[in-house]
Amino acid sequence: MNTFLRSVAAAAIGAAAMYYLDNQSGRRRRAMLRDKMASTTKKLSKQSRSQARRAAGHAYGLLHHAASDAPVSDQQLVERARSCLGRTVANPGAIDIRVERGVACISGHVLAADRERVIREIAAVPGIERVEDELSVHEQAGNVPELQGAATRG
Repeated sequence: MNTFLRSVAAAAIGAAAMYYLDNQSGRRRRAMLRDKMASTTKKLSKQSRSQARRAAGHAYGLLHHAASDAPVSDQQLVERARSCLGRTVANPGAIDIRVERGVACISGHVLAADRERVIREIAAVPGIERVEDELSVHEQAGNVPELQGAATRG
């Protein structure tokens, strides 16, 4: 069996040598092989740099998160919740947020389809312990001026 494997390996090496050392097409084949190897090396280098940058970003984030367990003011929590609203609903200005000692009180106008998501997203803000819901819920934007932009949302 060992002799058979050596014979197959020798035949493969011989075939590769004939393929790449051919007088008529060998130069072109070697150039293509060189170009493919250079391209692959460049792609691997770029990918490894990207992964290293991503890993460094994760490490920085973990370090920052561990170091930032300091108490947060109510005003900072309001700003964080407001930022979260901007990514959650079409009309974040229609919702008012107050925070006192980690308890967020939300009031204003919201569409019924967005209500649960608004409460869930605000409750997920680090530092907010509880959400008190005082929202006026509407099935459609209808005649509520604060929600008029939400009607055209897709």
